[in-house]
Amino acid sequence: MSYEARFGFDLRSTGILGICALFVVIALVVPDMSVALQVITIVFFGGGGVFMAAGMASRELALRVDDDGITLGGPPLRRKDTTVSVPWSDIAAVVLFRQRVSHGASMRYIGVRRHEGLPPLPRAQGMAAKAAPRLIPHIPPDVIAASRPISGWRLDEDRLAAAVRQHAPHVPIVDAG
Repeated sequence: MSYEARFGFDLRSTGILGICALFVVIALVVPDMSVALQVITIVFFGGGGVFMAAGMASRELALRVDDDGITLGGPPLRRKDTTVSVPWSDIAAVVLFRQRVSHGASMRYIGVRRHEGLPPLPRAQGMAAKAAPRLIPHIPPDVIAASRPISGWRLDEDRLAAAVRQHAPHVPIVDAG
């Protein structure tokens, strides 16, 4: 049994798209708004919303757990540049964690802790790993470099656990908060 999750519309992404649409409508109907502010609002929120909707509609791979290991898909419109596969022989643990963003809100992540001494993953998220000590101090930078946000797709923790148990029963799933 393998487990696969794909990008798609979820409650969070649909809400963000709704907010983008609201700002575009406001920019179009508010009579006293300057043309420059209208253009900036429409380009930023309209363009961002279209970009996000295209990514969600792509149904690209977000996560796969199978016989070979774990594949962490990148953002849908940059998938080829950021997707990475990690074989079971390299994985010491699957790690679930949160990044606190503001006012009690957080972003969930899934990552892998690899065995000591392995070279960095190709296409690892270098900038995220460099910023890790400040952004997510309770998670080691190498785990952050081998992680992806759970955003624009849904993680089914029961199916994840079943797939890991089947393919690599020696690999624990750690909830690092």
